Amino acid sequence: MTLIIPDGKGGRLRRAENVTLNAAGDGEVILGPVPASRRWVLARLAVFCTVDDPMPVASVYDGTASPGNLLDATYTGAQDVSDMGGLALDQSEFLTVAWTAGQAGAVATVRLTGYEVVA
Repeated sequence: MTLIIPDGKGGRLRRAENVTLNAAGDGEVILGPVPASRRWVLARLAVFCTVDDPMPVASVYDGTASPGNLLDATYTGAQDVSDMGGLALDQSEFLTVAWTAGQAGAVATVRLTGYEVVA
């Protein structure tokens, strides 16, 4: 594999998304899909929420939010970090991050870091 050097940043991958939690205190964001001829090698995923009472649960899925795709979860979805351990996502693959049981109207944010390489 050859590292891509986007904007002189040495191939670093940085993605962030946010969602306003609905009336039930739920919301989800999608990170991806990975562009053609690329691979994302994931290092860390951090979650944050503007309100921590009630404390939302945050779950990370490989693809769509379904039990068989669960990669990681935290009961402290208002502020926590997940070590992604070099998990690789290939072209067209994506992550879904879902928050549940939070405060309606709170803003939940996820930040993903790692590297993007030529596949």
